Amino acid sequence: MVCENGLVVSTQEFENVKMRHMGYTFEELQKQIRSMVEQLPLTVESMNKMKSIQLSEEQAKELAKKALTTRFEEEQVEAMKIDLDLLLEPTRPEDKGSDLWSVFNVIQEKILEGDFTYMSGAKIRKARKVKNFKQDLEINQKLFAMAAELVAA
Repeated sequence: MVCENGLVVSTQEFENVKMRHMGYTFEELQKQIRSMVEQLPLTVESMNKMKSIQLSEEQAKELAKKALTTRFEEEQVEAMKIDLDLLLEPTRPEDKGSDLWSVFNVIQEKILEGDFTYMSGAKIRKARKVKNFKQDLEINQKLFAMAAELVAA
């Protein structure tokens, strides 16, 4: 987890760190911390690359629509009516911007928090918050991979 809104960085960019909370030595803890500090520049570099990429309105909407497939089946996304402008509207002033990092954060938070409505058939529905940890992690990993594809393009 990288920030309060639940962002998870891909393990490709920052290795997964696990340590039991008992039975370890101070030297083991120091080694683990050194390893994390060594990997930190890769994470910052990835974030800075995303900040340097400006998305057009069309690209942002395309990313938002594709991001919905992390939560819904592709056929469901095609069938549902959703205002992508509202999905891309930042909740906090700090998230305003058209750079990939800002757009990614807005989309990520709204999809996980269920902060959007959609029309399914004749009914307007409010998305529910993702509460399942495994689903949360899976969605985050897929979203990060989608953003990383735009960096690589």
